[in-house]
Amino acid sequence: MTIAPSSAPAASLPDASPSPDVSSSADVTGVLEAPLPPAATLPGRALRHLRALGHDLAPTVAIGKHGVTEAVVTQAKGALLAHELVKVRVQSEAPESRHEAAGALAAATGAVLAQVLGRTFLLYKRHPREPKIKLPKAAERRAAR
Repeated sequence: MTIAPSSAPAASLPDASPSPDVSSSADVTGVLEAPLPPAATLPGRALRHLRALGHDLAPTVAIGKHGVTEAVVTQAKGALLAHELVKVRVQSEAPESRHEAAGALAAATGAVLAQVLGRTFLLYKRHPREPKIKLPKAAERRAAR
């Protein structure tokens, strides 16, 4: 059975309000609704160094069934301020894909996305006053012989 689309806008229909689950998740995941700024990048050598440092880290932030919420952003900002390099775990019930969640959280915290591997990803943000992680500098060019 096919239902023909109505020409009236959905807002004018009395029963067209979204279900409670949809409206509550839209309010909670408001971080994802804004357009994302371009992600900051680091040279490949620095990203390799961060991935090596993050290998032994345990996830300190988890993204659950409500997705990237303001509480998750606040928790990630605090962890980034304390540690600079944070491993985040995306739970299986999260509404966003791992790449969407990683991009949204990186943009919301102003961090660099260093790696996405499986359902975990690494975020790096340099401490504003006392950096703990020293990134390698770009390789200097050798003089031609």
